[in-house]
Amino acid sequence: MNTRTHFAGGIFALACPFLLQTVYATTYGYIDLNPIGYASSIADGIDGDNIVGSVFIAGEQHAFLWNLDTSAQIDLNPSSSTSFAWGISGENVVGVVNSSTAALWNGSAANYTNLNSSSLKDSGAYAIFGTQIAGEGLIGYQQHALLWNVGAGTYIDLNPAGVLSSQAVSLNASHQVGIIQIDMVTTSPDHAVEWSGTSSYLDLNPTGYTASQALGISADDTQIVGNASSAGAEHAYLWDTVTNTGIDLDPGGYVITNAWATNGTIQIGAAGVSDLTSHAAVWEGSAATFYDLNTIIPGATSSAAYGVNAAGDIVGSAVINGESHAVMWYPLPEPAVACSMILLMPWFLRARKK
Repeated sequence: MNTRTHFAGGIFALACPFLLQTVYATTYGYIDLNPIGYASSIADGIDGDNIVGSVFIAGEQHAFLWNLDTSAQIDLNPSSSTSFAWGISGENVVGVVNSSTAALWNGSAANYTNLNSSSLKDSGAYAIFGTQIAGEGLIGYQQHALLWNVGAGTYIDLNPAGVLSSQAVSLNASHQVGIIQIDMVTTSPDHAVEWSGTSSYLDLNPTGYTASQALGISADDTQIVGNASSAGAEHAYLWDTVTNTGIDLDPGGYVITNAWATNGTIQIGAAGVSDLTSHAAVWEGSAATFYDLNTIIPGATSSAAYGVNAAGDIVGSAVINGESHAVMWYPLPEPAVACSMILLMPWFLRARKK
C-alpha cells in the first residue's frame, strides 16, 4: 500500500465535510452577452441554450435572440418598428412590437406574427410555454389577462368578472399566473392569482399581506414566485404549491425585493439597494439562502435577474461602465463534486500503478 497516497486521501476526506458545512449556496460565474455594435442590452428570458431580450441601437430598441450553442445573435426587429422580447419556448419568441402589439417570432425577424386582433386596442405577450402564450390586451377601456394558442388565431379572456383589470405574466402547461387589480378605491388593489385556462381564478394573496403579484411559475408546477407587500414594504415571495405554504424571501437590509422566475429549485430576481439601484439575486427556497449576484461582476453598479432555465442558468442585465449589458450567470461546480473527485484520487493513483 502507498501510505503517502492513503494519508493524503484521508486528509481530504476529513476536510470535505468542513467545506460542505461552510458553503451552503451555489456559486456562479457570468458571461457578458452585450453584442458588438449595440449600445446596450437586456436579457429577459431563457430556454435551454436560447436567450431573448432586447438591444439598443441608434436610439431604437430591438427584440433580440442569442443562441449559446451556435453563438448566433439574431436581431428580431421587424422593419420600421421598435420591439422587445420577453419569453421563449423552443424556437418561439414572444414580446411586443411598437409598444402596443403582442408579437410572436419563430427564429428570425421575417418569421413574425402579429397577435393583436380587431377586438384588442393594444396587447402584450409576456411568456410562452409550448404552444400557449400569456399576456394582456386592452378590451374596451379595461386591461384583460389573455391566453393565446400558437396558430389558433384566437385568445381566451382570463379577466374575472368584477375586477378592474388583470395581467397574465407567466405560465406552464397547466396554469397561468399574474395579477388582478381589485378596484381603484382600496389602498393596495393588486392580488397575485392563478388561472387554469379560464376566467375562474385562485387568489394567492397571503394572509397578513395587503397586496401581492405572481410573476413566475415553474415548469413542474411546484413553485410560484413574485412579491407580497405589508406596511408599505414589498418583499420577494415564494408560494410552494406542494406543501401549500408561503415563504417570505426578503433577507432584510434592502429597500425592496422581488422574485421574477423559478425553475422549481431556485428563485431569481432583484434586491433594491436604493430607489435607483438594485442587485440581481438568487434564492434556494428561503430568505437565509439569499445570494447577491451583483458581486460576481467586477464594476457592476446595478443589476437584475429576470429568467432562469432548468439547468440553473440565470439571465438579466447589469450596468457596466454606465451601460446596461445583457448577462448570464451560470452555476459553478459545487463543493460536493470537487470533494468526490478528491476522494477518488487515491483510488485513481493506485489503479494507475497496477
